[in-house]
This record gives sequence, structure tokens and C-alpha cells, in this order.
Amino acid sequence: MDTAQETQPAIVESRRPIILTIVCIFGIIGAIANLWRVAFDGPSVFGPWLLVTLAISAIFTLVSMVGVWMMRRWAVYTYVVLCIVGQIAWQVIVGIVIWKAVLLRCLVIALLFVYFKRMR
Repeated sequence: MDTAQETQPAIVESRRPIILTIVCIFGIIGAIANLWRVAFDGPSVFGPWLLVTLAISAIFTLVSMVGVWMMRRWAVYTYVVLCIVGQIAWQVIVGIVIWKAVLLRCLVIALLFVYFKRMR
């Protein structure tokens, strides 16, 4: 009963776009690197508040990236608030704006909103 036709496996569409997977992986790696820095680097020249802010930011980044991984809308809101509050805190503590970081965050936020309707 062998037929010449071979059945092809069904192509299953991933619920999470590959670009969001890449963003999540880089975000999680960056958050873990920041937590590592807080845990094992010495005191900052900007004072202890920089390390505290960095630790809080890393934790919220982990939470929001896990939420994006699960395609949750609350994760987008969390990330947006994190970026705004983090930028204000960085400006207050350090006193400079790193425009490349601001641009990167804006690009990630725009990308998250592109896929926002596909999230739950």
C-alpha cells in the first residue's frame, strides 16, 4: 500500500515571531549581565544609587522579556514604563543621555507595538 506520494509534515506557525524571540534573548542576556555587574563589581563612581537602579531595572527587564516571550500585553506596558522611568533615573543619577540606548529602546518599543495585537 505504499504510494508514490510522500506526506509532508505540516508547517506549524509559531505564535511568537522570530524577531521577538531575538529581542527577548538579548534582553534576558543583558539583564543577567547587569545583575552580574551589580553582584560582583565594586562600588560605582556615581554612588550606590546607580547599582540599586541597575538591579531594579534588570529585574523588571527580566520580567518584561519573559512576558514578551509568552506574548503578553502587560509585558509591553511594563517595558515602556521601565524605559521611561529608567531613562529619567539615569538622567538624574548620571546626568547624561546616551542617545544610542534611547534609540534602541524606542525601536524595541515600536517593534513590540507592531506585534501588540497578536499578544494576549
